[in-house]
Amino acid sequence: MNTTKANLNQERHRYFEMLENNQQVKEKLEDNRKRYRDLVAVCKPISVNKLNGKNSRSKISVPSSIRGEMEL
Repeated sequence: MNTTKANLNQERHRYFEMLENNQQVKEKLEDNRKRYRDLVAVCKPISVNKLNGKNSRSKISVPSSIRGEMEL
């Protein structure tokens, strides 16, 4: 019976460690999503201008269907 209690206690400990690690991963994922949105907000105008030929030597027009795909 003591080994069963010890095993159960060990499994509980692992379970709570996994919950804590899961929470840390979720927080990091949300932080990464925020960073990604910030980067897209900065890079998107540059990319659209380049694709539309602004500030570029080649004048390439980007169809609206492609521009729509670039939006997140």
